[in-house]
Amino acid sequence: MVALVAGTPWMRIRVIPEFAPPLIFRCHFRRNFSVRASIDINAPVRVRFAPSPINNIHIGGAQTTLFNYLFARSKGGKLLLRIEVIYLERSSRESKEAILRDLAWLGLDWDEGPGIGGDYGPYRKS
Repeated sequence: MVALVAGTPWMRIRVIPEFAPPLIFRCHFRRNFSVRASIDINAPVRVRFAPSPINNIHIGGAQTTLFNYLFARSKGGKLLLRIEVIYLERSSRESKEAILRDLAWLGLDWDEGPGIGGDYGPYRKS
């Protein structure tokens, strides 16, 4: 019985191959990143950002919208904006307007959504 010893100077891990899962010794994996718009690979890309109008947009929401916007534009696709009212009692019209205003201030425009419409409405969901 041969043991494999691994770890750091402060911590040692002893693995006995007979009792360890076989995947520990076979790390033959490859990351494969691919983007498929739908079953039809020629279909245009459609990405969505769906904030909840509880408060102003935060930096993570702005970053997500920016990445979706750039991805859609680079692929010739569309960016959809859908206001998701998850917490009805905490949502407000002012927060919704602030989100739309902040995205416009950032220079991010959407192809379908509030104020524009589109084929897959409603764009305010509660």
